[in-house]
Order: sequence, then C-alpha cells, then structure tokens
Amino acid sequence: SGKPKLTWSAVSGAASYRVYRSESRGTGYSLLGTTTSTSYVNTGAKANTTYYYKIVAVKGTAVSDFSNIVSARPSK
Repeated sequence: SGKPKLTWSAVSGAASYRVYRSESRGTGYSLLGTTTSTSYVNTGAKANTTYYYKIVAVKGTAVSDFSNIVSARPSK
C-alpha cells in the first residue's frame, strides 16, 4: 500500500526500539525512527523500491544486537 508496516515480538525490559532502513541488504542502514511500540509504519516509502529493515531494542544505555533483516517493496 506504500506504507510497509513492521511488527515484532516484545523484548523483555526494552524501553524502546530503533528501526533502521536501507535500500541495500548489506550496507547503508540509517535510523528511520524510534518507537515504544512493537510495530512501525514506514509512511515515507517510495513505490517500487525495495527496502530492508532491521531493529534493535533499547533499555537505558544498553542496545541489543540487530534483528534479522526483512524486506518490503511497496507497490503504490
């Protein structure tokens, strides 16, 4: 729909989650946004562009390892 929605399982004790996005699976990730929810909608995604996402959980100054990478390609 042009707005990929990411959802994930809660991490025990996490205060927030950081969502990173790239147009290349292996490199170029930049911070897309931060949320306290276990979902995030990428409202600014361009049609017919493949995006790759990964997430970290944050608790105080501690940051988890990156999640698995997922991809989305909005059609509109």
